[in-house]
Amino acid sequence: MSQARITVVIGNTSERSRTKVLAQAIADGLQQALPAQLTVVEIHQVAPHIATTGQPTPEGAAAVQAIEQADLVVAVTPVYKGSYTGLFKHLFDLVGPDALVDTPVLLAANGGRDRHALVVDHQLRPLFARH
Repeated sequence: MSQARITVVIGNTSERSRTKVLAQAIADGLQQALPAQLTVVEIHQVAPHIATTGQPTPEGAAAVQAIEQADLVVAVTPVYKGSYTGLFKHLFDLVGPDALVDTPVLLAANGGRDRHALVVDHQLRPLFARH
């Protein structure tokens, strides 16, 4: 069996976060369940490379390419003011409109209140349904 290409996108804008811990737990579980080549894209690292005028830098383009070529995308974001982070949205806006068609996307979010659980259905799912 060949290895699945899994890209994990961590949408937190800081290096240390509960979002990163959640993403790592999901990635660990997936790697135990199936042989996988794992690529991690952290928003705080790629932000300077995607938040430019015109085209992303080569580093930003590599992050977008990792998402577009994945067999499975794991999208994990913190909840700020009832939604995902702006840079998280911007990164996925750079992904080709048909790149994720027929690609499974595992959605996860963490927030400070029970009501933040609604973000997965009301914010994240519509973001990825367009693909």
